[in-house]
Amino acid sequence: MYKLSKTILLIFTIVCAHSISTIAQTAQERFDVLFEKGDALYYSYEYEEALSVFKQTLEIAINNDLAFKEVYNSLYSITLCYQYSNKYQLAINNINYTLENYAAELAARQIAQQYYLLGTVNSYLGKLENALAGYDKSIEIYKKHEYTDRLFTSYIARGITNIELDNYDAALTDLQKAETLTPENNSGALSNLYRAYFSLYQYMGNSAKGVPYLQESYELALKTSDKRNQLDISILLANNLMLENQYGDALKYANDGLVLAKQTNSTTLLSTLYDIIGRIYMSLNEFEQSVLHFNKAIEISREIGAEDQAARLEITIASIALKQGDAENADFILSKVNKEVLSERIKILLLAKQAEVFIELDDFKSANDFINEALNLASGELVVVRPLIYKQILRLPDKLVSQNEKLGYARKILASSKDNGVFEIMKAEMKLAELFEPINADSAFFYAYKSLEKLENRRLSTFSSTLKNSLNANWQHFYYQLADWEIRHNSDNSKAFTLFERAKSRALFDQIYGRRFFSFLDAENPSSIKLLALQKKIDRFYLEQNEATIRRENDQAIQVAALELEYQSLQDEVIQKHPEIQKIVYPNVATLKETQALLDNKTAIISYGISHNQLYIYLVKNNDILFIPLKADYDDIGAKLSLDIESFRNAIISQFESERLQAASNILTNILFTPIEDKLSDIEHLIIIPDGPLHLLPFEALRINDEYLIERFAIKYIPSVSVLSVINERQPIDFERSLLGLASSGFESGDNLAIARSQASFSTLPYTLAEIDSIQTNFPESKILKNEMVTEAAFKALDLSEYRFMHFATHGNINESVPDQSGLILSKKTETETLFGEDGYLNAREISQLSINANLVVLSACNTGVGRIINGEGVMGLQRSFLAAGASSVMVSLWSIFDRSTPIFMNLFYENLLEIEDDELSFIDKAMMYANLYSSDIVDFKTLALQQTKKQMIEHPYYNHPVHWAPFILTGK
Repeated sequence: MYKLSKTILLIFTIVCAHSISTIAQTAQERFDVLFEKGDALYYSYEYEEALSVFKQTLEIAINNDLAFKEVYNSLYSITLCYQYSNKYQLAINNINYTLENYAAELAARQIAQQYYLLGTVNSYLGKLENALAGYDKSIEIYKKHEYTDRLFTSYIARGITNIELDNYDAALTDLQKAETLTPENNSGALSNLYRAYFSLYQYMGNSAKGVPYLQESYELALKTSDKRNQLDISILLANNLMLENQYGDALKYANDGLVLAKQTNSTTLLSTLYDIIGRIYMSLNEFEQSVLHFNKAIEISREIGAEDQAARLEITIASIALKQGDAENADFILSKVNKEVLSERIKILLLAKQAEVFIELDDFKSANDFINEALNLASGELVVVRPLIYKQILRLPDKLVSQNEKLGYARKILASSKDNGVFEIMKAEMKLAELFEPINADSAFFYAYKSLEKLENRRLSTFSSTLKNSLNANWQHFYYQLADWEIRHNSDNSKAFTLFERAKSRALFDQIYGRRFFSFLDAENPSSIKLLALQKKIDRFYLEQNEATIRRENDQAIQVAALELEYQSLQDEVIQKHPEIQKIVYPNVATLKETQALLDNKTAIISYGISHNQLYIYLVKNNDILFIPLKADYDDIGAKLSLDIESFRNAIISQFESERLQAASNILTNILFTPIEDKLSDIEHLIIIPDGPLHLLPFEALRINDEYLIERFAIKYIPSVSVLSVINERQPIDFERSLLGLASSGFESGDNLAIARSQASFSTLPYTLAEIDSIQTNFPESKILKNEMVTEAAFKALDLSEYRFMHFATHGNINESVPDQSGLILSKKTETETLFGEDGYLNAREISQLSINANLVVLSACNTGVGRIINGEGVMGLQRSFLAAGASSVMVSLWSIFDRSTPIFMNLFYENLLEIEDDELSFIDKAMMYANLYSSDIVDFKTLALQQTKKQMIEHPYYNHPVHWAPFILTGK
């Protein structure tokens, strides 16, 4: 029994010894496995999870007396996790713990590393003197032990801290020392150095000079695996390029940043990026997109507890409501801001915005109270935000703040704006010009033209025509205002007319030249392939989702916004790789002298301009000019005209009798025509350049002296005189009579396309076949597609350059929110189209990429002349896309057309068209056509044919009401 017990004891002792050895070995293994896991989490930017793992490795290392390097690596990793998860004080505590408890075991390099970390974390906390002390200590140790690579990093860090302390000479010395130590073939090191040089220029007030360093820093960072650095630089680039009005590049870097922020789980920076994108779209007057991104930023800010940031964004959304003329909604938004959580700076911003709201509501006493409260808060360090308050003081009536006082405030705003980018400087100069105009015209013109130069340069900030469309829309009134000054102070009609032309329709020019971009796309180039794939993906998204649903569902709206953003930034990227596209030069703006030379003694141009409470009418004849500024009694004449035009259109569409039509017409006629009527007695042809809501007005249906305007004048519309020089006009004789006609008679209930589109119902179109058949009789040389023959794939397979006239008799669909998604519905069955990579829906973006030579395109579908109206630019819709694709003129409709009367109207029109052309063309004209040298008069046979047709319809026993003939208008050359 004893021997047995002794044996068991011996076995137990051996087992225990073996177990102790196994435990020691397992501790090291467990450490290695866990540390590897922590590393993986850290490099996946899962800092909280990594922190938990590294705490376990530290516990294992200390409890099991593992080598000191394991303890140090755990402590160092914990500090980094604290730092990158914004737990800065815990990071400092961990550094101090390491230095105090392991001083004897720490190597010199490790001590220096801890001081460098101490500097970094204090820098994040804004404790710059402490940060400088940490970097000084690390440099001292690295220099002593000749750790060159680490010394390079510390010099850069100290240089950046000196920049933030405004010690620019010391900062430059640090960066120059770092440059002499730059490691070879180290993209990350060079990236950090160039980024530091950018910071130096930025703090010295010359960000524009620093941006190239930042861009080079970004390209170098992309060669590394450090996505956090890439993210930080992309945010800096997006923000700075936005401030310099370079919106295309800003959006590109912002889009890059969104991808990186999601990859690195950088929630705070994701909010920052949505904020930047929102501000870019706000600058572009794309308010719907702007609010969408601001709301996303607010959502994230609230998730991470950044209430101050969320409040600032809500105040910005209120600013958008004010820009849209909705002071009540702005007041509601501001009333919901939680004032208890605001910093003093954001409180001042809130008070200034509340003052602006009450100024808009004409409650100047309340506005003044908010201004005074804001001024009291804006003291000490916060005095720098006073210019925000001064902007509201400038809006107060002169009886509360004198003109001289306002000039003083305006000068202070201009001085402060130099740190806030070109856009703010432009606005400040513009305001100074307006204040000087009544008292010192020379100073007014000085500031006005400085501001205008910056305004013009904004168009050069992006290559994408999509982004340019609404770039200057909010400032187009300033061109009209300056034209008025030129006439009143200098009697200079030539400059005034040039300013009017500069205000109008450059977006169409961008569209026409922008189509050249697509000729550079290469089917084998990855960027080109991606761009075309993105275009299809965006189109498919809109096709499959109801427009109203997209607007209602925030996630869907963000999803499609991200696709559009990626498309725009990639388009700019591809363009920048092709200098040929960038060499496009704007044509000279049409001068008054050149314009008058285009006119005969029977033709006049009327150019309208709408600005706040002013309507400007510019009448140009070949031997006379008249400029009339009409000041309204209400603040927003554009809104008033919109209501009057809507009433007039409704009177027509509702088929009111003659007396009610006359009454609705009189309101508009008195405003738009009565002031110039006595100058039109010898005129037979009118060319109208509308502005704002006037694009939706059928001028032909206005009545003067008991007759329609169309009975007195042949009328056509142009976006501007200047744009005529770039609209195509090719008329070779070999396709003089050729017609391409498309007619779809119906859409079945099972059509996927018809169901998906936002229009409630696409009814059958039985009369389109009769319409196209009657038209065809006038054209022996014609190509007609009807019913099942009409598909998008079949249409695109044709050589569209062969046809002189193109006629579409089908359904149209208008998307006012996204004009590129307006289009013509061609096909009945999307399943068939899919086989050819199409969807049966020819949208505006696709149309602008076609190559056509048509002298005239007729869109015999409902509402093809309506769309999104952009100040100064006109209607962004189908007619512009066809002009961009190469059409000379486009006929569109302003409302839903009638199936029964439209075929009659169109048949008469084409008969008149061909007859009048034969009468108008001389032998010499035809000879010049053969040589492709012919250029038509500014009012040609198409305009005259349209007038003749409408006069015939007025005489028709059944279809004489303007509802049948007034919707059709002609625009273009």
